[in-house]
Amino acid sequence: MEKFNLNRFGILVKWSFFAYKRSFIKMTSILFFVLLAIFELNSLGNSETENLVVTSVFIFTTLMIVGASLNFANMKEKEDRITFMMLPTSNLEKFISRYLYVTLGSLVAFLVALLGADIFRMLFALITGKGIGGSVFLDFFRTMVDSSIFANHIYVNGQDVYQSNSWQIAVCICLSLFCIWMHSIYMLGGTFFRRNAWLFTTMALIFASIIFGWIVSSFDLNIHFNATSSSTAANTFSIVFLILIVINYFASYKLFTRMQVINNKWINV
Repeated sequence: MEKFNLNRFGILVKWSFFAYKRSFIKMTSILFFVLLAIFELNSLGNSETENLVVTSVFIFTTLMIVGASLNFANMKEKEDRITFMMLPTSNLEKFISRYLYVTLGSLVAFLVALLGADIFRMLFALITGKGIGGSVFLDFFRTMVDSSIFANHIYVNGQDVYQSNSWQIAVCICLSLFCIWMHSIYMLGGTFFRRNAWLFTTMALIFASIIFGWIVSSFDLNIHFNATSSSTAANTFSIVFLILIVINYFASYKLFTRMQVINNKWINV
């Protein structure tokens, strides 16, 4: 069997949609009620809508990163493993389909939940006679665009903001790759750990961060950043993150190919 066939992959994606639509609806519902509860609690304190946008961005970022640990949550039980592993598709197609589920699926679930929670928030505000204060859903998109690397190419009063602050684009790319790197770590953790993958991966990250911080603190570093050095440092870290991203995704795929119907109780080896 060839590793990737587009028609076969399309059939697998359709099958996955119908097979896992309950878990998608469950995730969307949980996000909706969490966001709605936060919105209504915010209205009690008469806080600005800006706070809701910041909270929404935080929840979205956390979901997209930590949610990667759910990539093989569909294989917790023996019967589910047999069903998924016996599908007449290649391992690469199965892996990519699950990757799309935990990325695009989480994205769509969050946007649907945010739109629904925002509509209910505005309806409750109209019923209770409070001001709507704008749309959190639309402000969320504006915030994401303004904080992206594309925002640095906007001309302001005839001046290219990107050109006058060239280090910002390097830092934005570095931060974006950092988020993708974190996503790859949680996907690797979700592939390695069979149960409570997000918790064990988080604990491993905290432990590794403590060790890394202890090692760095043992060196006497006296670094002064300027526009040039900041851009160089950001580009260097971007290259490192890019390499680590490829390694983590590849390791996650190789671990997946070694999964068996009967594995260890806690890890997938």
